[in-house]
Amino acid sequence: MSWQEYVDTQLLATGSINQACILGITDAQVWGSSPAFLPRIYKAPVMQDDGTEKETVINEASIMMHIVEKLKKPKEGLRINGVKYMPLRTYPKGSAEDGVPTIYFKKPKTGGCICMTNQCIVIGTFDEKKDQTAAACNFAVEALARYLHTSGY
Repeated sequence: MSWQEYVDTQLLATGSINQACILGITDAQVWGSSPAFLPRIYKAPVMQDDGTEKETVINEASIMMHIVEKLKKPKEGLRINGVKYMPLRTYPKGSAEDGVPTIYFKKPKTGGCICMTNQCIVIGTFDEKKDQTAAACNFAVEALARYLHTSGY
């Protein structure tokens, strides 16, 4: 099965996922994604230590690499596909203590889940306007990530 097929059949086809992608863990390159859902580069205001905002170049691939390495958001924030989210909870060993680090994130009416396997990052989002829920989104993303992890990916 190709990486794109994993996105299409294991994430999007569940109906619980609004957008999804699988990225390489070493470089955050896209292996498979829903249409136009990918790490982007753009400028956005970022809060500085002194409380002021400064226009900053946002490189979402670099943000993903920071998250993989530190399991924390960088100062630019957790940003995916041009959207800034608030991290809710981080499970360094996975929500089921299965060795698949997991981060849940949220924004009003939407949110999602990031899971890291040996070789890839699996990301899925939900949209409450489409009757999707955080629980169902997290379940789908984590199930695929666990499968990939136990398969050596």
